[in-house]
Amino acid sequence: MVNNLEQKIVLSQLPVAEGACFGSHIEDHELTCLPNTRVDLLQDWVKNPEGARVFWLNGMAGTGKSTISRTVAQRLDDDKMLGASFFFKTGEAERSTLSRFFSTIAADMVIKVPEVSTAVKEALHEDADFRKRVPGQQPKNLVIEPLMRSQGHRPDHPIVLIVDALDERKRDQEIYLLINLFTDFSPMKMSQLKIFITSRPEIPNRRAFGKATAGSYHPVILHELPEP
Repeated sequence: MVNNLEQKIVLSQLPVAEGACFGSHIEDHELTCLPNTRVDLLQDWVKNPEGARVFWLNGMAGTGKSTISRTVAQRLDDDKMLGASFFFKTGEAERSTLSRFFSTIAADMVIKVPEVSTAVKEALHEDADFRKRVPGQQPKNLVIEPLMRSQGHRPDHPIVLIVDALDERKRDQEIYLLINLFTDFSPMKMSQLKIFITSRPEIPNRRAFGKATAGSYHPVILHELPEP
């Protein structure tokens, strides 16, 4: 049984990028797809334990990637499989940087996967200065370890993280950092973790994925997805 007071205490210690998560009041007015659209094709990837950990949906600006991300998030949330989400957005300081990315993901996980609360609380206690650390040092304690520790205490189904509009994080080195982190998670340790990423097909994104381990990600070009 998750302690609501503990959950509130943990959330109060995590700096969050306002409006970055699916379901935030800022995103409430945004559109989702109609039923029976191409989003249905992603269900096989989510439920396939042998499939690639990362699904990279890429397409040009204005092709509806974020609409698909919100629809995927809605369906996963309905099925209790949405672990956390972050929608990058150029022009909004907290949503166009990594400074609050991992703490926002951790906070969203505490809400959507409450079984991780204790592990996140312990991580914050052990590393009170986590805010001062560079982004690459944060995910292990705030995201990966809590998910690993909670595996025996939560339902036995995939947990999906959604990262939308990765290209709106303009610093190439930070894009490389995130893609490397996501594609390098050990399958043996986190077999239930899936990550859905959308971005434009710019060269920095292609190069970063090109360095990833073979089979660790599944690239799909939006306009090549067949219509239902």
